Amino acid sequence: MKKKNWLILAAFLAVGLVGTILALTAAAGAAPVLPGINAKDDFPNGCVDCHKKDGANDNRLNAVLAKVKGHPDVSKMVKTVPKDCAMCHKGGTSKAPAIAQVAHEFHYSDAEKNVFVNVYGGQCLNCHSLAVDTGIMKVKSGAVNW
Repeated sequence: MKKKNWLILAAFLAVGLVGTILALTAAAGAAPVLPGINAKDDFPNGCVDCHKKDGANDNRLNAVLAKVKGHPDVSKMVKTVPKDCAMCHKGGTSKAPAIAQVAHEFHYSDAEKNVFVNVYGGQCLNCHSLAVDTGIMKVKSGAVNW
């Protein structure tokens, strides 16, 4: 092979190698998906957007709470979730633990089997909204769906 052809081949391989390295570096440093910030927010109402009836599976909060031993039926008193849950789940001032403690323990316990972690990616911004201009994070709330 002529020297000119070797130089062209070497240049072609070098450009290909650099391109591959740049592509791999860019992929490794890809921006995370942040619902409501750089991606569509599929859960603007938080709890009620995930906890819903899907065919035979009833994951609405009132149905889930009915399985919790000793939890009262809140269907008639709770109108906005999780805001109204804080009526009892104040933490420190009531028998019931704070709603934040309950929600975080439930959503992150047993991570290997947990639906929130494995199906929804354990994404904080499914339940919380973040105002990027102020840095203030809030809990999303929505009207009950029962």
